[in-house]
Amino acid sequence: MKNLITLFFVALLSACASQAQFGNFTKTNGQQREFSTVLATESAAQLHSSYAPASTTFSLVHPAKDEYGQQLIQQLRDKGFAVAEFGTGSTGQPLSYVVDYVGDNAILVTLRVGQSVTARMFDTKNNRLTATGSWSRLE
Repeated sequence: MKNLITLFFVALLSACASQAQFGNFTKTNGQQREFSTVLATESAAQLHSSYAPASTTFSLVHPAKDEYGQQLIQQLRDKGFAVAEFGTGSTGQPLSYVVDYVGDNAILVTLRVGQSVTARMFDTKNNRLTATGSWSRLE
């Protein structure tokens, strides 16, 4: 319950963050690359459960040059979504993400589609990535 309340407040704060602060702010070592793949898979599955693949186009509002962003784009396309990368001028659902550390042993993934914000906390203790709760959605 404590983690859920913390997740809610962190997601709420990240929803208020400036638009200039999107992307992946975690380290880029070998372990983090593995984490990025898992986080992107979980994120794509969440978006798949909320949006119809054949009729939804996501339009990234920032460059996705990091491992997580590239994996997320690929995972979404594999699930049947159209994804327009930043700067292409597409008019789809605006999609942005923030992947960042919360404390020493936790990563928070926040997805924003339009005005809807979805977030989930992951624990990184013992070099293992474990979800600490379910996805929370703010609208």
